[in-house]
Amino acid sequence: MDEKPSLIERAYQIARSGTCKDVEALIRQLSREGYEAAYRHIAGGSSLRQELRILVRVARARV
Repeated sequence: MDEKPSLIERAYQIARSGTCKDVEALIRQLSREGYEAAYRHIAGGSSLRQELRILVRVARARV
C-alpha cells in the first residue's frame, strides 16, 4: 500500500509542480488532499512559507 507523503514533503511537491498560483492556493490544495494541519504549519511569515513562496514563483515562471 502506498504511504501518503508527509505534509511538508507534499507541500514541496505541489510548490515545485507549478499548479498553484501562490502559497494560499497551495494550502487550500493540501487541505483538499486531507492535510488538515496545512495552514497551521505554513502560517504567517515562517521560513517554510517563504521558501514555498519562492518555489511556487520559480515553478510558475517555467509554466
